[in-house]
Amino acid sequence: VSDYDNPEMEYVYKLSLPKMWIQEVRISPDGKLLAYSSLGTWKVSDIDSSEHLSFMDGNDIKLQGWKCYNIEFLPCETRFPMLLTISMDRKNIWRVHGNEIHRTEKSILCPQEILLCQIVSQNSCILLLWKEYDQDIEKQKKDWINICQIKIWSIQPFLCRQTIRLPGRIERDNYKMNISKHGNKAMELSSVQYMSDDYLNILVLYNFKGNRGSALGLLSIVRSRDRVIDFTPIWSRYFKLIYYDSKSINHLITCGNGQYLALQNGQNNIM
Repeated sequence: VSDYDNPEMEYVYKLSLPKMWIQEVRISPDGKLLAYSSLGTWKVSDIDSSEHLSFMDGNDIKLQGWKCYNIEFLPCETRFPMLLTISMDRKNIWRVHGNEIHRTEKSILCPQEILLCQIVSQNSCILLLWKEYDQDIEKQKKDWINICQIKIWSIQPFLCRQTIRLPGRIERDNYKMNISKHGNKAMELSSVQYMSDDYLNILVLYNFKGNRGSALGLLSIVRSRDRVIDFTPIWSRYFKLIYYDSKSINHLITCGNGQYLALQNGQNNIM
């Protein structure tokens, strides 16, 4: 871990581990905790003391790691740091107390597998994305529902603040991007970026499989207090195509206030 405010870029923390493949790394908002995953198990360490924290499974059994898909630290200003663990059908909120991580009574149940989880720091909320249809095209029925759901959960108080519905697959018709009626001939939603102030702005990225094209667009609407916003019947009115790449867009990132956007295309060019 390096401190980018230090002009000499000195290491402020180095974790000694046996030979193992580290897949992902997370750092808490206060810079005191480090989480990393290996072979489906997440572990959390204290940066100052280099000690591993123990997960308490509810039976006073201490576990050095927790098996889950993902861990995200929550940007809430509380006395004890909090984190979110994501498994197949359940998302649990945990509280760090000393060298122990205790599960709270707060959890989120989801009917489908979570495809994307983001912590929206400027709004202190959690974004969850899932598809209402089967991922496997061969298993989809002819009358499949082309809808994805975005759930916005506030952290304090802990509740679902808003549900946003949008198409999971779209297709290109000249210079227009229309909602697809044919799942196997369409680009599929792969990533979203959520920003909300006076306007509700959602960057949406759709990709063809096999690097055969990507479309980056913006859904923008005057911020609504409605609990549910459905973009599917008003898609052509509110969707604006920002950039189309004939091969692929691999990565997408925005700055904190949403003023700047960076993306990496299939040729590894950063724009």
